[in-house]
Amino acid sequence: CHHSYSRWIEGTMKVLHIIPSIASKRGGPSTAIISMVRTLRLEGIDAAILTTTDNAINQNQDYPLGKWFEKDGVPVIMFPVASSNIRLLSEFLFSPGLSVWLFKNIRIYDMIHIHAIFSYPSTVSMMMARFKRIPYVVRTIGQLNRWSLSQSTILKKIMLAVVERGNLENSVAVQVTSKNEKEDIEELNFNIKLLLLGLGVEIPEKDNFQILSTVNVDTTKFLFLSRLHPKKQLDKLLYAFSRIKRECPEYKWCLFIAGDGDEYYVKELHQLTTSLDLDDEILWMGHVQGLEKKLLFSNTDWFVLPSASENFGISVAEALSYGIPVIITEGVGVSELVEKYQAGMIAKDSTVHLASTLKTAISKPPEEMKNAATHLALENFSWKKVVHHLINFYFESIQIGRAHV
Repeated sequence: CHHSYSRWIEGTMKVLHIIPSIASKRGGPSTAIISMVRTLRLEGIDAAILTTTDNAINQNQDYPLGKWFEKDGVPVIMFPVASSNIRLLSEFLFSPGLSVWLFKNIRIYDMIHIHAIFSYPSTVSMMMARFKRIPYVVRTIGQLNRWSLSQSTILKKIMLAVVERGNLENSVAVQVTSKNEKEDIEELNFNIKLLLLGLGVEIPEKDNFQILSTVNVDTTKFLFLSRLHPKKQLDKLLYAFSRIKRECPEYKWCLFIAGDGDEYYVKELHQLTTSLDLDDEILWMGHVQGLEKKLLFSNTDWFVLPSASENFGISVAEALSYGIPVIITEGVGVSELVEKYQAGMIAKDSTVHLASTLKTAISKPPEEMKNAATHLALENFSWKKVVHHLINFYFESIQIGRAHV
């Protein structure tokens, strides 16, 4: 029953979500948490977010520090991170203010939901929840996937062995968002309970779609929308399109690239685009959000993400919600669902196979594939459905914890 938690109404359940950053430039996890918490609140849960100034989010928005404020209908409290010239220390996001506040206030919450590991806000929060005996669930945002661990620094590997393993094993559960992620974590042989629960997206109203007139109607439009990071393998996509241009110069296509990343890496990608003679076909959009993002989705034929590893793939789910078929690799968490619903094409992780798949896509997607994309999104990515499962899990975990006290 979706509403087994209705017995809690006498005293509203209080849940604190903790994440290192809510800056949209940080990618899917930072974007998803706002929608997740907002939906929890609409369902009667007193949910809020504790975060830090990572990615200089407060510089542009002028958010107050150490005080509650509202962002997109969600209460947020944010603390500064200590600056450091040492890259490893700056990435760990030390935040003494966050620690002090949490130590004083953690007991007022019934449940703590932590998003990310290997970061000061999340690591310290797990340790503090253990000390104060507050139940907590952890969403590792793909940081324990096979690919992510293979790229980890020595510091992260030490942290996993010395600190994070104990933190994870003392949680009420680790939330995984796809079968891929579940299987990767099971290989680690941790003594943990896994909660398989995906994420949601805001399902758009198709009446609001707008037409982008800057691209010829006969041109097949591909969209890559994600954080620009080596894991996303955008370079492999560029090589694949270069192959198509060389072998089939008569094909009409363009690629929108939306997203941002480290300055040096973005510069490398621009240089690669020029060296492959793709400047006329590639449109660099930068970081997009709001109406600009909706406009891009509304005028795309195919969404493409050849990522080496994605625990879920929130941008893929967004594209599907617009009825856009996707071209993704097996490393993307939602690939199994895409294949099941026939809502796109799954390419092997090679430039040659990716180019072959893209060639097939030049003819534009069939209507039945577009309908399948919409159907997949409606069936699986409704925030309301996701949150109902999550609330029931909170309720059951809290009741079990109280029975053992």
